[in-house]
Amino acid sequence: MVMDDLSINFYPKTETLEDLGRGGLRLIQPRNKFRFGQDSVVLAYFAAINTTASKNLKVADLCAGSGVIGLLYAARCRQVPVLTVAVEHDPEMFSVLERNACLNARYNILPVHANLAEDVESWQVDQKHKVTPGDFKHSFQVVLVNPPYSHINKNKFIENDMARHEITGDLHAYLKAAVNLLRPLGQLFICFRPERLDELLLAAANLSLRATLIRPVQAFPDSKPKVFLAKFRWQGRANSLKWQPTLYTGDGHVKSYPTTDDGGIFSEFASIYTGGSCLKSEEMQQNIKVIDALN
Repeated sequence: MVMDDLSINFYPKTETLEDLGRGGLRLIQPRNKFRFGQDSVVLAYFAAINTTASKNLKVADLCAGSGVIGLLYAARCRQVPVLTVAVEHDPEMFSVLERNACLNARYNILPVHANLAEDVESWQVDQKHKVTPGDFKHSFQVVLVNPPYSHINKNKFIENDMARHEITGDLHAYLKAAVNLLRPLGQLFICFRPERLDELLLAAANLSLRATLIRPVQAFPDSKPKVFLAKFRWQGRANSLKWQPTLYTGDGHVKSYPTTDDGGIFSEFASIYTGGSCLKSEEMQQNIKVIDALN
């Protein structure tokens, strides 16, 4: 729970507090639930560098989790979006999202507790924010989504699988939610599995979402793509798809790369992680209220 604007509860026994190394961002994460990884970082990067410039930018971050994608995206934008609506369904993760929004208040994150499979107008928005879900319909220039990648296997479901498996909604539900939020020609950025690319393109086309960019992400030239990054435009022009060069990540350990400007195939990936500055210890603890008891 958030105590007030100047005191954000942090539970070190069950959570971590991390410096994201960009724009002064700090992030609370649960120790034993879903934690953000490489996919979130590269999606925020891909979206930020491929967003068509727009004044008074309004962004929606769906399947937001801790809020990391919306925060990293905002920190990379030339101008901070006037509003980023971050939507999360899991109650525990929503608590984390609320606190991260307060912790990084200058990035204008509005947490919304909602199931994306439900109509936008039924979403819950705290009245103190002076907006209603009805204000969200077709009002966003950008939607970001890192959805669950896998169909649910009811025989193997475990608690932490909500972020990985389509439990509260399927791919169509996530895309439909994006369409309900986007303005005409609005931009959707998504990260997804290569084995479901054809399914994504078909489902998107059925909702008038036209693919304009696709970029594979893989470890090495001789390995298979792990994920792909894609940009769509709602009611965009057909037959406008372009493929971008593969983003190579190597083993994922940035410290193993000798330099970020060596011209090698991993230099772009390394630069994604090394472009910011670290916070001092006193900056990390600012506005933090440490709670020793379990949350």
